[in-house]
Amino acid sequence: MGAAHVDELLRHDQLVFKPDGKPFDPEAVAKFIEGLGYSFRDETDPATFVVSPDEESRDVFQARRRESPEDGFPHVLLIEAHPKEISVWPSVLEEVLPLSRRFVEWLLATYKCRVTDEQGRELTAPA
Repeated sequence: MGAAHVDELLRHDQLVFKPDGKPFDPEAVAKFIEGLGYSFRDETDPATFVVSPDEESRDVFQARRRESPEDGFPHVLLIEAHPKEISVWPSVLEEVLPLSRRFVEWLLATYKCRVTDEQGRELTAPA
């Protein structure tokens, strides 16, 4: 998958990846995310990961989620990982875009999968 295609994917508000073959391994995804920026697994929804560009913002976002989980998530990279679907809300903020790109590139290199946007439109690159 070329860099131009990944850049095009990152312009969408939400990306939905579905495995084309073996299911996703949420724990392998979690392990990759651990080394991606400054991240935490949401305590309210353990399938959701929040990825921040720095330690300070991660700590602030994590404290806010603990205090008021009904307020939603900050505008950073969000990843929700399940065996049959991974949803990604990429961030185009300058300091977060490289993290969004790294995750999407890793996911596409690690798993054969279909990609759609938030409206279900097919975005999978031609073979």
